[in-house]
Amino acid sequence: MDFTLNEQEEAIRTMASKFARVELKKVAIEVEENDQPPSRDIVRKF
Repeated sequence: MDFTLNEQEEAIRTMASKFARVELKKVAIEVEENDQPPSRDIVRKF
């Protein structure tokens, strides 16, 4: 069975990875510092 991603799937994987590294990292830091759940704005960004 071939599990190789096609070009579109690879682009989605790359976009999701970048989003997690950049945006979610900021949110995680903010949540830890403020001891509050993340705002709904993060959902809108995705």
